[in-house]
Amino acid sequence: MWEDYREALLAHPDAIALPIEQIESGRTSLIRAAELFAASEGAGSMFVIANPRAVGFYAACDFELIGEQGTRFGTALRMRKCLAHNA
Repeated sequence: MWEDYREALLAHPDAIALPIEQIESGRTSLIRAAELFAASEGAGSMFVIANPRAVGFYAACDFELIGEQGTRFGTALRMRKCLAHNA
């Protein structure tokens, strides 16, 4: 966590839900698993509300910037990944 978000995240622990088992087991393909699941359910796209500091990560995962969105932590980025080629 970045220091400038520490207080807000500690005040809102429900903002992030990631089972500790997934972190401890070194899982690194969570986005790919989500893509496959979403595509299998008929979704054409996946959307994320991303911290501006994470834009490089999501861009590397083929998400495109489509706008901004206000959150309780400030302005975030709306990003989309088309899944048609992953189905």
